[in-house]
Amino acid sequence: MSSALVSEISFRERAILRAIAAGTAQMVSGCACDLRIDGHWCDHTAAQKLFAAGMIRAAKTAPAGQMVPVEITPIGQNQLGL
Repeated sequence: MSSALVSEISFRERAILRAIAAGTAQMVSGCACDLRIDGHWCDHTAAQKLFAAGMIRAAKTAPAGQMVPVEITPIGQNQLGL
């Protein structure tokens, strides 16, 4: 994803990044768009955009289908100004 597109994230995507940075997110291993924050499923399109842009990733590896913590990457931290 180009830097121009990365800088154009929505309010919702920014809120998802903040929640991930706070440590409240999990994802289904092997499926980047299945993201939960505080136990609630997130917008699949927003989650996929953040994952594809390299702003979020699984914090550990696990067999496909298991819930794993999500972490914000340096790209995502930069997006939030952290």
